[in-house]
Amino acid sequence: MRSNNKVYDYVVVLKQKNRRSVELIGLIAFAIFLAILLHHLITTDQHRIIVGLITLTSIGLFTNGLIQFKKRKKPDLIIAFVLASIVLLILLKLKWIAGLYLFLGSVYRKSVKPQEIGFSPEIIVVDGLYQKRINWSQLNNVLIKDGLLTMDYKNNKLFQQETADLDDDEDDDVTEEEFNAFCRTALHK
Repeated sequence: MRSNNKVYDYVVVLKQKNRRSVELIGLIAFAIFLAILLHHLITTDQHRIIVGLITLTSIGLFTNGLIQFKKRKKPDLIIAFVLASIVLLILLKLKWIAGLYLFLGSVYRKSVKPQEIGFSPEIIVVDGLYQKRINWSQLNNVLIKDGLLTMDYKNNKLFQQETADLDDDEDDDVTEEEFNAFCRTALHK
């Protein structure tokens, strides 16, 4: 994780809970775009060939996304949202709907990406729709135990979340003891 050209000593990736729901909503939103395209194709003669080709491409993207979703793989619908935004803006002249699809695409992109928390000796940064910065002075304790990240705030707030198992990054894995030692050192500065 990088933020303002800062590379963090430790990055903890959290387990995603709502990814499948977000992907389903993305597929539904793209199906609505397909319905708008088909309606335009049937009811007007304007840009018929171009809209027909875009409709076929969109059906292919939707079908691929649906197959990936059913196989429990991660469908990448970012291209679909960008295509929908461009077509709605340029060809169909539906500016506010194009803006909505552009917004949905950016929210979708952030929502399907696993949440990361970057730890440096100076600060903790929680990645999300908006980055949240946490000073070590706000915390009593931070540790990972049995794959569960716990952040105990001084205002009696408690954050607990399961960490993700990243099988492809085995070389970079750090033991819980190393991470906890780093956190103890940062807390006592």
